Amino acid sequence: GAKAMAEALKTNHSVNTLYLSWNKIGNQGAKALAEVFKVNRNITTLGLRDFTISGDISKTINQLVQANRARVKDGSFEPIEM
Repeated sequence: GAKAMAEALKTNHSVNTLYLSWNKIGNQGAKALAEVFKVNRNITTLGLRDFTISGDISKTINQLVQANRARVKDGSFEPIEM
């Protein structure tokens, strides 16, 4: 699931928007996604509503996506809602 997708996104730099809302990714999947944003700077829009992940992981993902967005003038960001 999420871990396999995360691995693919590490090398696929054509994706700039991810909407994963209402998927049951969980903490392990969310950690794998956080690792993606450290190497893939093209993802500037992220939808993760209705997730059950820890606050620390959501904060990390928010920070990484915001850093990506800051590099792209027209980027948008949908914060994680807990």
